[in-house]
Amino acid sequence: METSFSFIFRALLVLSLCTLGSAAATCDRPCLAKALDQYLTAIVKHDPAAAPLAPGFRYTENAAVTRPGTGIWSTASALGQVQRRYLDPVTGQAAYFGQIEESGLTNLATLRIRVVDGQITEGESIVARKSDGIFDGKGFAIEPPPQARPSGAAASSRQAMVAAAQSYLDGVQHHDGSRVLAVKGCPRIENGVLTASAPGSNRPPRAAIPGIVVLADCTTLEGFGKTIAAVDHRRFPVIDEEAGVVLAFAVFNRPPGATRGDGTPYPRNLLSELFVVRNNRIQSIYAIMHYMQPDIANAPGW
Repeated sequence: METSFSFIFRALLVLSLCTLGSAAATCDRPCLAKALDQYLTAIVKHDPAAAPLAPGFRYTENAAVTRPGTGIWSTASALGQVQRRYLDPVTGQAAYFGQIEESGLTNLATLRIRVVDGQITEGESIVARKSDGIFDGKGFAIEPPPQARPSGAAASSRQAMVAAAQSYLDGVQHHDGSRVLAVKGCPRIENGVLTASAPGSNRPPRAAIPGIVVLADCTTLEGFGKTIAAVDHRRFPVIDEEAGVVLAFAVFNRPPGATRGDGTPYPRNLLSELFVVRNNRIQSIYAIMHYMQPDIANAPGW
């Protein structure tokens, strides 16, 4: 007669095999890479039918629900010089993070997709343009996200990478850099503009941008309380373990009455933030973000 222990063992074995079978049926890295390439090609061709979109495909652009074929599906003419693709077989999601050409201008975009059973069920875009204020589309190419892969001890677990990203968002919300798990001198580049860098660091030269003060590093968060009340709607849909990066999405909510230097209300910030993590610490941060004008009450729409 089969013992209780052996029955439980067999049941667990069957469950684990079923899980492995299910995982094998999901979209692996080559599958995600192919789907993402098809999606990007469809966008620049202005042809949603060129991508394997699911019948219930849902798409947002800068937090607004948008019909495929409109928005950047009708304005993007090509991908730019700097193109980064990140893949996460665990979540079945992938993302493009880089430049995009529109009407002869170099803009920036984060394009996220989810793949289920070989079809793209979700698409989410954050597109940054000059109208967003802090912006240098071509400057994104001066010091783009690294392509080198972590190896050995430099590689971090999924949990450690998300913890590092969360620590930064917590630090921003509480205006406390001591919370941030980052290396000293960690740079931050927002919409192609360098906003944090260690003094005297050997960085590529950049043209000065009026009104931009470069802080000491990504943990210098004092003063953020005047413009950021909370970091809400945090998501980490793409954790590329091979690339050693976490792609996060969030919304920066403003304190009541917060205004810009010209006295106009400070719009809420819809952002995608790329964290490069090595040895469980943030090495660098890249943001592609959009200031929502007019505001979208249910942003980010997911």
